[in-house]
Amino acid sequence: MKSSRSDAEPRPQDRPESTIDQPPGIFSRGFRYVRGFHRDLFGKLPGAAGLPFRRRLAFRAALIRRKYGWKIVVAGVAYYIIRDVAIYILLPYLVARKVIGG
Repeated sequence: MKSSRSDAEPRPQDRPESTIDQPPGIFSRGFRYVRGFHRDLFGKLPGAAGLPFRRRLAFRAALIRRKYGWKIVVAGVAYYIIRDVAIYILLPYLVARKVIGG
């Protein structure tokens, strides 16, 4: 008698032990989150087809603010802290130590 499983799909006992019932890792969850954000940022807006550009922009900003909230603020602050440390602290230090530019 045939089982309802596809022959292409391995049975749980045939799969390596490392792939059985493990949650996705932090990197795959992060990439999935970024892909979803990119889709929300640049994808089609439901219900905004006939709106002028500025209304669509405001509609998209409200959608992103509702969906991601404080995480967007944290990501922006982290980006600017890393950038400013590299530009205003690390780069002058390396120039003073004559590692670069000298």
